[in-house]
Amino acid sequence: MIYREEDYDLLSNTEIDMLLVDLPFELIKENLRYQINNPLSSNVNYVESVIEKFMVLRDTYSENEDAIANINTMVMNFFGFLIEEIDRKFGLSINRELLDDPESCIKVGSALYNFLILRYKKNITKFIYKFIIKNKKMLVEEFESSYKRKDVTSIAIKKKIKNKDDILILSNLPVIIKYVMNLEVEPLDFIKYASNDENYEATIIKSLILEGQILGNFVPTYLDIIVNDYNDILDEIQTDVKLKLIKKA
Repeated sequence: MIYREEDYDLLSNTEIDMLLVDLPFELIKENLRYQINNPLSSNVNYVESVIEKFMVLRDTYSENEDAIANINTMVMNFFGFLIEEIDRKFGLSINRELLDDPESCIKVGSALYNFLILRYKKNITKFIYKFIIKNKKMLVEEFESSYKRKDVTSIAIKKKIKNKDDILILSNLPVIIKYVMNLEVEPLDFIKYASNDENYEATIIKSLILEGQILGNFVPTYLDIIVNDYNDILDEIQTDVKLKLIKKA
C-alpha cells in the first residue's frame, strides 16, 4: 500500500488532535487568565499537565518532522499566551525576541508562572519576614518613637522575648508590615528576599533581569494585589511572620 505524504500529514494531525482532546485549551487559558489576575484564588497548576502532554506528543511523533513542527507551534502559542498574560498583569516589559523557540518559551513561561503565580503567598510571607530580619536596625529606628512600652501587646510579648529590638518589632508588626508593603522595592531585591537564591525559577527570572531581558518592575503591582484585595490573607501572613520572628528571636 502506498502512503502519500499529504495522507500521512493528515493522519498525524488528526491523531494529535485526538491526543489533545483531554486538554481543553480555551478553558485552561481562561483559568490561567483569572489565576494570573487573582493569584490567591487557586493553587492549581494548570501548566504542568499541558507540558506533560506536549512531551508525550513529541515522543510519539519524534520521527515525523511535520507533526513535530505542528506540536512546536502549539507549544509556542500556548506559552506565548501565558507569558503575555503575566507580562500584561505585572508590567515585566519582557523582550519578545527571547521567545523564538519552543524550549525558551517553556522555560521562561514556566519560571514566571511557577514563581510569580503559584508561589504568591509564600513569596509575600518570605519577603516580609526576610526584609524585617535583614533591615531590623532600620525598622527599629523608624518605629522607636511610636513604640508604646506599656500597652497590652508589648507587655504580653515581653513575657516571651527579652531582646528589646525584637519586642519593638513584634509589638508594631501590623504597622511595620504595612510600611514594608508600601516601600519601593526593586525586582532583584524582592527575589532575593522571597527566594534566598534557592528557587530554580527565581534564578531564571533573576538572570533575565540581569541580562536586560526583563525591564519592568513587577513588585508594586505584585504587592498591591494582596494589599488591596486580600486583607484576610494578609492577616494570615502577619500571623505566619510573627511566629517565624518569635522562633528566630
